[in-house]
Amino acid sequence: MKRVLLLFVSIVLLSFLNSCGLSVRAVADVKLPPTTSVEIFNVNQALPENIERIGSITIDDTGFTSDRKGTYDACMSRLRSEAMKMGGDVVGIVVLNTPDRHSTIYRMVADVYRYK
Repeated sequence: MKRVLLLFVSIVLLSFLNSCGLSVRAVADVKLPPTTSVEIFNVNQALPENIERIGSITIDDTGFTSDRKGTYDACMSRLRSEAMKMGGDVVGIVVLNTPDRHSTIYRMVADVYRYK
């Protein structure tokens, strides 16, 4: 009985700790090798002309995300690393939600592009 209880508590604890991060969904339209640098353009900034869209990234709240993991700088860092994994050169932020009474972290949707 003690082993079953220990197993149950361990599973609950591990699933809780796993849910404390950001929810990141990266969808690539094409498979490309990773890149080493990415330019990030905010919502109101114009994107370069010679690019093509290769995917999108959504960063959202899991409900248990710590404030430290959801800062603007942490989200930008995660956005940059996911875009590099996808083979992107440019990231254009489409939606940027700041912390509010519903969530204590930044949430964003971005498109990933590569130079033609």
